Amino acid sequence: ISIHIATSVADLHTIDGTPMPSMFHNDLWSAQYLFQNGIFLLSDFNYARPIYINKKTNEQCRMSHFGMAYWKGRSLEEHQKHFQDRNFRPVPPDVVDVWMM
Repeated sequence: ISIHIATSVADLHTIDGTPMPSMFHNDLWSAQYLFQNGIFLLSDFNYARPIYINKKTNEQCRMSHFGMAYWKGRSLEEHQKHFQDRNFRPVPPDVVDVWMM
């Protein structure tokens, strides 16, 4: 099961074939998987977002808001933002999916 979950996230992050993640799910949890033919498949992409690349610097654009409620599993950085912590630093969007795993 863990291999299926990790592979699905890796596949989503590299969907465009570039070395930089291009998409993140943003709502990863057990109910987002379907079981078909012995494989767990990632579904429900309504909160998925593209990861934009700054054309001048070729770096990922950091996001400070992901549009989701804070009652689900969130990264430390998202909680810092929510509670207006002075140490808040935006995270790369693809890291959100790893925290949710």
